[in-house]
Amino acid sequence: MLKTIPIKCASCGANLDITPDVENFSCGYCGAAQIILRQGGTISLKLVGDAIKRVQVGTDKTAAELAIKRLSGELEGVQQAVNDNAYMKQVRLQKSTKNFVLIWGGILFFIISFASNAKSALGFFSIFIILIFTSTACVGYFYFQKRRVIADEFDEKYEVLAKRWQDLQQKLRKNKQLVD
Repeated sequence: MLKTIPIKCASCGANLDITPDVENFSCGYCGAAQIILRQGGTISLKLVGDAIKRVQVGTDKTAAELAIKRLSGELEGVQQAVNDNAYMKQVRLQKSTKNFVLIWGGILFFIISFASNAKSALGFFSIFIILIFTSTACVGYFYFQKRRVIADEFDEKYEVLAKRWQDLQQKLRKNKQLVD
C-alpha cells in the first residue's frame, strides 16, 4: 500500500491525500491546479494560478514599458503631423491670397483699359464703378469660397489628428499606471 500524506486544498479546503512522489496536481473537488512545496520536512500547497498571476504581472509591466516607448514615438509623430498640417494650411491660405491679389490686379488693369475707351469722363466713371463693383463681388465670392474649402480641408485633418492624439494619450496613461 502506498504511503499518503493528508493535506487540505489551498483553494477549497477539501481534505486530500497525496503520495510522496507527486509534484503537482488538480484538486478532485474544485479542480484548482496546485504545486506541492516541500521545504525542511514541511509540505504545503501553492495554487498554480498565483504563480501565473505573478508571471502575468511581470509580463504586463514589460509590455507596458515597451508600449510607453512606442506610444511616445507615435505621439511625437502625431505632434509633427499637427504642426505640418497647421503650416501647410497657412501656406495654402497665403497662396490663395496671393492668387487673389494677382487676379484682382489683372481685372483692375482690364477695367481701367476698358473704361479709358469711354468718350466722356462721366462714361469712364460709370463704366469704372460698375465693373469694379461686379468684379469685386465675383472675385471676392470665389476667393472666400476657396479659403473656406482650404480651411475646412485642413480642419478635418486636424480633427483626425486630435482624436489620434487623445487616444494615444489615454493609452500612454494606462501603460504608465501599469508600470508604476
